[in-house]
Amino acid sequence: METKINIVALSGSNRKKSSTQKALNSLRKFMPNHVEYEIYNGIEKLSHFNRELDNDKPPLEVQVYRELLSKADGVIICTPEYIKGVPGV
Repeated sequence: METKINIVALSGSNRKKSSTQKALNSLRKFMPNHVEYEIYNGIEKLSHFNRELDNDKPPLEVQVYRELLSKADGVIICTPEYIKGVPGV
């Protein structure tokens, strides 16, 4: 019996029809049966630059995000170009 592998994919764009979202969606068909593949689509809800929210009780979406990543065996990050680089957040 094969061990399940958990892969989390993160899109650096919050647009639902972005090319990064399309790329991550297309990767799903290449995943073997023993791979659990989940795309996280809540990036716009995260508090990227507010360190005051990083305490014992962070916002719910941050808790969800951290829990998802803590269970992942691997992470795929797909982000759009922004001014010839990657977005700061």
